[in-house]
Amino acid sequence: MYINLYIYPFIFICKKGLIVMALKKSNEPELIDVGVTFKDQPISHSKALDEKAGKKNMCKKYTLLDDKFTTVRNMTLGDPSITPIKFECHKLFRIMALEDFGDVKKGDIGGYVESEDNLSHMDDCWIYDNSKVFGNGKVFDKATIHNAAIVRDDVIIYDKASINDYVMVYDNARIHGFARIYDDAQIYGNANIFDHSRIYNNSKISGNAIVHEYASIHDNSIVSGHADIFGLAKIQDNSSILGNTIVCGENVLRFNTELTGNSYISSSFKELGIDPSQYNFKE
Repeated sequence: MYINLYIYPFIFICKKGLIVMALKKSNEPELIDVGVTFKDQPISHSKALDEKAGKKNMCKKYTLLDDKFTTVRNMTLGDPSITPIKFECHKLFRIMALEDFGDVKKGDIGGYVESEDNLSHMDDCWIYDNSKVFGNGKVFDKATIHNAAIVRDDVIIYDKASINDYVMVYDNARIHGFARIYDDAQIYGNANIFDHSRIYNNSKISGNAIVHEYASIHDNSIVSGHADIFGLAKIQDNSSILGNTIVCGENVLRFNTELTGNSYISSSFKELGIDPSQYNFKE
């Protein structure tokens, strides 16, 4: 006797109430999940089988907190510290660690993300405190975001970079290596910050500017255009570096110094801009 497999249904009944039906419509069966309950939580049959095999949360180091979490470390549903929020028209979720890694312990509450695309499940990267990463912003490797920093748009933070305090990073900026950004600095445009560079104290890096090696930008200074700052160079005290300017070596530009155009400041100068009335570097 022949059985027409095209229409013949197969029903499998597994432990704990899992019912899966396969209906032969072509050469490949279609699996239909009709529901299962484990500990009063509906989950898919694939997850049920994974749990049975001891693979629970195998690939995830954190989860997003939403309305399904009634208690988290003595916090209750509706607690503002774990409730999803609206921020700049984005719905953001708190994260909670599912395992120990780096200095993060299982159960620790982190900052906010829009989705799991914002923070990698690999390595020790983490978003702390009330920091927010959303849009297409991405944090991975061992990078960390602290305090109330904001990372959004198409920004990528990676390697061992650290973003702190009330820093804002947006547009297409890249921060990597061992770079440190803190004290209300802003990084945007196509800025690229890496190596051991430091940006802080309300300074702004934008355009196609590059800051690398051991360079530091601070004290309300601005670096933009196609500027390239590297070596042990320091830009400080409300100075502005614009255009195609290159500053390298051990130069210190201070006291409202302005460099524009195609300026090139090499290691032959130790310190520039001591007195704005004597030095005018604006072109």
